[in-house]
Amino acid sequence: MSQGYPATLYDHFERLIAHLPPQARLALVLDPPGLLGLGETVDVEGRRWAVFHYDGNDLAFRKAYGHHGPDTPHLVWATRPPDHPTTRPPDYLTTRLPDHSTSVS
Repeated sequence: MSQGYPATLYDHFERLIAHLPPQARLALVLDPPGLLGLGETVDVEGRRWAVFHYDGNDLAFRKAYGHHGPDTPHLVWATRPPDHPTTRPPDYLTTRLPDHSTSVS
């Protein structure tokens, strides 16, 4: 990847994910309009991330997210609900994620 401006939004996303430390196992991607169009997995510089889509459907998200491996890097891709032009503030999403936070010094 060049050091200039990314050509597309997806290029920018890849650049940000590529710069995460190797210890990172969770990334939260806020994309209200859903422009990234992520699939079930994303491969960035040889690292595969499982993608869990959250669009306001709590039950579907909890069912899918409950099946990820503990050591598998994963992305939570948050978009607005498909039938709503606006969405709630993203702070409600943190109540859906387990607390696996640790400090990295």
